[in-house]
Amino acid sequence: MMNNASSIHMQYTDIHMQYTEKRRLERFNLKIPARVHAVISERTEEDFNLLTTNVSSGGAFFVTSEAPPIGTKLKIILALPLKKSNTLPEGVKKVTVNLTGKVLRVEEKGIGVCFGDEFEMIPGGNSTES
Repeated sequence: MMNNASSIHMQYTDIHMQYTEKRRLERFNLKIPARVHAVISERTEEDFNLLTTNVSSGGAFFVTSEAPPIGTKLKIILALPLKKSNTLPEGVKKVTVNLTGKVLRVEEKGIGVCFGDEFEMIPGGNSTES
């Protein structure tokens, strides 16, 4: 029979291993404009225009001084600029990526976000600029 201390240690170890695994994904120092819609509670939602500082396939760090709480669910629109593409129509200069995420950590300079599994890429798409 396992005591509470062993159970808590195992839970901590599992969480730590999951976090470590996520951090193993290759990160890129990219400043990507993003529009982020945060569902903070049933009655509270906020929109933010943010910028990433680093991005991986599993998440990103967004610079902000007004951070939603840990666990907040997010709808994210990233605007990826393109230099030139042989597969997209003439004149398309960006790809918009729609995805979901969740705030994993809050720091003084911003928030660490874990992306959901599903995403949508749209050539051109809606701009995050006002």
